[in-house]
Amino acid sequence: MREEFEKAFEDWMISEANHIKRETSREIYRVIWSSFVRDLPADISISEITSEMVAFYLTTGASKLITGEDKEKTGILKIRTEALSIRYQARVASLIEKIMDHHAKVNKKRVEGDSAVRALMRRTPALANALK
Repeated sequence: MREEFEKAFEDWMISEANHIKRETSREIYRVIWSSFVRDLPADISISEITSEMVAFYLTTGASKLITGEDKEKTGILKIRTEALSIRYQARVASLIEKIMDHHAKVNKKRVEGDSAVRALMRRTPALANALK
């Protein structure tokens, strides 16, 4: 994982240490974030992620999310290989948003308007409703 994205994830995990108690949850979040990062253009920073990139990942990359090469490291055999339900797409989007929001807060970067995930949720009511 690229350095900025790895640091954003690690910083978020530290901030959530009291809420995320199970090691398996931490491993799953790491696999999801790593998979998302691998699907991004190589020269992009976190602040440049668009709602289209998140949407593309939710419908393509996340639907094929298997740990594969991470299997030995994480101990997770498989997360999911079929298309994600709208509920799981919303949960993955929520994880991405939490990490991005935390990164912006830590780096004191003010986001103008909606974040990439909030813009996607606004455009996709089924996705937003899945979190309710």
